[in-house]
This record gives sequence, structure tokens and C-alpha cells, in this order.
Amino acid sequence: MPRAKKDSKPLNMNLATSTHLCLEEYCKITGLTKTMAVERILNNEFEKEGITPPDSEKAPEGKKIGRAVNFVLNQKIINKLDKAIKKTGLTKTEIVTRALTEYLSKK
Repeated sequence: MPRAKKDSKPLNMNLATSTHLCLEEYCKITGLTKTMAVERILNNEFEKEGITPPDSEKAPEGKKIGRAVNFVLNQKIINKLDKAIKKTGLTKTEIVTRALTEYLSKK
């Protein structure tokens, strides 16, 4: 039986090559997919910033020249990402790259 589709939106971005390599290493160590790893890292960063979507928007859990990374984030993460964009004025790529870089540098 196929898995149920999660409530999600695609996010396409370019990561710095060094960040992408760290993400790949993190995925090897943890056994997570890139999508799962990025969602975990973003959720940790959003939680630290106190960014949460309103209850009505919550969804079920579920070098400068870089490499393109394509993954699907669940709606809850997208809502938090949109709030972070409004709060910080940064782009999606900047927020995700900073969160990944900070999180992966701790490992």
C-alpha cells in the first residue's frame, strides 16, 4: 500500500556547496533523508525563535556557487518559514542556508 501524501509544498533552492556537503554527511550519520533532515533543522531553529503557525494553519507532522537541492516541506514548516521571512526580511534560501549551516556546524 502506498504511503499517504503529506500536506506539503515544494521548496527549490541553491545551497552553498560546503553546506550541501555538510547536509549530505549529516544524512549519512543520522540515516535521514535530506527532506527529513532539513525539516528537523528548520523546526529546531523556528522553535528557538518562537515562530509557530496559528493553530488553524497547523498541518499534520509529517562556495557561493552551490548545488541545487530540491525537497518537499510539510505545510507546518512552510508556514513557519513564511513567518520567518516576514520577521527577518531574509529570503527562503538565506533562512534555510543559515539554519542548516548553524545546525550542521554544531555536529
